[in-house]
Amino acid sequence: MGVVNSINDFKTWWLDTIATMFHRGSGPAPQQAPLSIKLTSQNDYTVTALSSNDTLIVENASEKQPLGETLRQLNRKAPTRERNCTIQVPRNRFFVKQLAPIKLPPSQFEKMAALDLISSTPLNADDVHLYQIANNDTSSTYAAVKKSIFDPAIEACRHSGLKVSGVMFE
Repeated sequence: MGVVNSINDFKTWWLDTIATMFHRGSGPAPQQAPLSIKLTSQNDYTVTALSSNDTLIVENASEKQPLGETLRQLNRKAPTRERNCTIQVPRNRFFVKQLAPIKLPPSQFEKMAALDLISSTPLNADDVHLYQIANNDTSSTYAAVKKSIFDPAIEACRHSGLKVSGVMFE
């Protein structure tokens, strides 16, 4: 398994390195799914969706009306063509940390981000989701989000038959 990871890392790293030599500048912005969930506070969410006639529908979820119920109501008002959604995490709900000034291979990045989190924060790695930030420079940067903040949104999506297609950090 170690040899396979090394070969995949080598291939990924070289392909990314060669691609950055030819594609300086910004790439296209990530596509947002027709349905978007924004975490506003611990148990509050703003859910937006495009209806079939491309009008924007906004619903709020809170402790009084859970996210799962809001997603079901929204699906009745605006059945989504695609069963994908994006989750938006506001600035005060995550932190970003740079690991290295160079782009690291995926398997090394995951291990190093977990080690960095353990060594430089009081957080337990089992309580946090780590995401590699795709930015235009060639550094390795990660965002950390507590599972207690993020997992309820993922579970509500799963129970509503939605697939989380992306995470966006403000």
